[in-house]
Amino acid sequence: MKKVMIICICVAFIFFAGYLSIKLYTYNKLSNVRENIIKENPQISEVKSVNSIGQWGEWFSEYTLVVEIDGKKYRISTMGDGKITGKELIE
Repeated sequence: MKKVMIICICVAFIFFAGYLSIKLYTYNKLSNVRENIIKENPQISEVKSVNSIGQWGEWFSEYTLVVEIDGKKYRISTMGDGKITGKELIE
C-alpha cells in the first residue's frame, strides 16, 4: 500500500512540475514580447494585455497586444520582435 501511495505522489508531482514549467515558459515569453514592443516603439505609453495567437507546433508565433498610445487604446499585432504588423483603434 505504501508503494502505491508513493507512486501516486510521484506521478502527481511530475504532472504538477510539468504544468508549472509550461506556465512559467509562457509567462516569460509574453513578458519578452511586452519588453520588445516597448523598446521598439517609444510612443506606446502602456501595454494593457498580451495574447498569443497560434497553436502548438507552429513554426512562428504571432501576438496581439492592447496598448495605449496618446490616451487611446489600440490592438496591435507583432511577431514578437517588437515591430508592429497591424494596428486597430478599439476605443
